[in-house]
Amino acid sequence: MSRAGLRNSNPNMHDKSNVIVLGGSYAGARAARVLAKELPSSHRVILIEKNSHMQHLYVLPRYLLLSGHDHKAFIPYNDLFTEFSHNSAEVIQARVDRITPTHIEITRLPSDTTDRIPYSHLIYALGSHLPSPLKGMHEEIVGSMKWMEEYRKKVSNARDIILVGGGALGIRDIAEIFPDKRLLPKYDPKMHELIYDRLRRLNVDVVAGQRVTITREGDGDAGTVTTADGRVSASGDLLITCTGQKYNSSLLSSLSPSSVHPSNDSVLVRDTLQLADEIFSNVYAVGDVADTGAPKTGNAGYWQAETAARNVIRSIREEAMVPYVMTPPIIKVSVGLRYRVTQQPDENGAVRVWDDEEGRDDLDAHLMWPLFGAKAVDILNG
Repeated sequence: MSRAGLRNSNPNMHDKSNVIVLGGSYAGARAARVLAKELPSSHRVILIEKNSHMQHLYVLPRYLLLSGHDHKAFIPYNDLFTEFSHNSAEVIQARVDRITPTHIEITRLPSDTTDRIPYSHLIYALGSHLPSPLKGMHEEIVGSMKWMEEYRKKVSNARDIILVGGGALGIRDIAEIFPDKRLLPKYDPKMHELIYDRLRRLNVDVVAGQRVTITREGDGDAGTVTTADGRVSASGDLLITCTGQKYNSSLLSSLSPSSVHPSNDSVLVRDTLQLADEIFSNVYAVGDVADTGAPKTGNAGYWQAETAARNVIRSIREEAMVPYVMTPPIIKVSVGLRYRVTQQPDENGAVRVWDDEEGRDDLDAHLMWPLFGAKAVDILNG
């Protein structure tokens, strides 16, 4: 194995066993930080992430419409492990090409050099990928910001915009409400009531409870959307699909086919977040890609990562593992610049839903930076 990219000042690092975390978003970064803080000296953590930075997904739809905040969405990994310098930890920007029972094979970016890294434990946090437009993001910050600026111009120049999808990313557009169907169906019904009422006040028409056929005009952004019953047909010069995630599980399907759900490609796990396939008890899955029954949110992934990381540590110490306990759903949805609807449990666990007009233009992006070891003041400098 080449160690050219494993830059760590500890002269004994080659004697350590590797705990590898794949993916550095909300779940993966949390797992890596817990491991960096608490792993015994016999082990070190390596975070593999294809991007040079963390992409704060939840602010991106807003920033695609509102200029001046792009840099706040991209959190550098420079200080991810700084406060845990007593332990060996490393971030490697790379694409994962293959997972074997003993090692991973990667292509380092941007150099395109290949490498093999052995592991004792692995946490799979590669999440999911979204449909257009968010899949257009780049692996480097400069490229991502340039792409965002270009996309903003498309939105500004468009006369008729159609959004398909009624989840948190797709709450914005088109024609008539079907009263037996809801926006955000996995959350409290009051979320639907407040959001729908706000959309109506903003003169936004909503079609719910219908599958659609999408016809695009050539390779461009324009297209037509027709509901399955034919009652609604709308054309627009900018068509945005927000129809949900597709799980990034192909690497695990090669390692352990029985651990990947045959119909939706999510990763099957035990309550300890180890793979369902007991042959691979040293491999864990967390976040969007894991079939835990929890909402596919950054908050849920964060707590799954906490459990998986601590179970890795327990495994190394030969202690009993603990099950992942799903936390009550938490979500905050903005509808317009200031108005937002929040669902969060109270101190007794009871569901609370409320709305307010306290939203900020940048959606308080700075609050996310410390979770990645980054200084929020850095965003003021672009």
